[in-house]
This record gives sequence, structure tokens and C-alpha cells, in this order.
Amino acid sequence: MRYIKGIVIPGDRYGRKHGYPTANIPWRAIAGKRIYAGVYIASVAVGDAVHPALVVIGMHGKHNPRVRKVEAHLLGFHGDLYGRVITIALRRKIRPLIRFSDPAGLMQQIKRDVVAARDYFRHRRIA
Repeated sequence: MRYIKGIVIPGDRYGRKHGYPTANIPWRAIAGKRIYAGVYIASVAVGDAVHPALVVIGMHGKHNPRVRKVEAHLLGFHGDLYGRVITIALRRKIRPLIRFSDPAGLMQQIKRDVVAARDYFRHRRIA
């Protein structure tokens, strides 16, 4: 498993607006690691709690698609993580990054990704 640790910083709030809030950590958190762009099933440790998650790594974004990002959507988590340290454990890459022509296509894909992550954790321990 590959691990990424960083302090949660504000993002562009695009995911939150569409029902998929993300915890963003600085790109430098993966500096020097062999971690490649894509969408991953992961677990995210926040303090003593560990949550199932989807993680997107790479150059993407609504306003500037060349911005490098590390974003984690913690499944079922509700709360404020700004300024908190999180540790992401990448478990499985499920797909490469895809450029979508419209928000509806992106939202449909995110729904499929969430289903894949929930299925993955259905019979596995999160921690």
C-alpha cells in the first residue's frame, strides 16, 4: 500500500457543491513517491478514526484543468477537516483520470466509483 500524509487545505468546493465533498491536501505530499494519476479506493485516517474513501490524484479541475490535486472523498463522513492531518492509504486504483464534457457525466461516474468503493469495503476491514 502507498501512503500519503498531509494537512487538509481548502479546494475549489466543486465536489461539495455536487454532494461529494473532498479533503484536499497539497501536491507536495506525494513528492518523491511513485504514485500515479488516477482514481483510487483508499482508507483515510483522521485522528483515531479510519474511513473508506475515494481519492483522485492528478491534474484536473473545473477552472484550471492543469492544477495538480490530491483529493479524498470520505464515504459517509460529515464534518470539517480543514487544518487536520490525514493519512491516505491507497488500496486499489480503479480507473485513470477521464476528461468529462459536462458535469452530468462526471457525476454519473462518481456515483459508479462510490459504488465500487462501497463494494470493495463490504467484505474488508477499513483499517
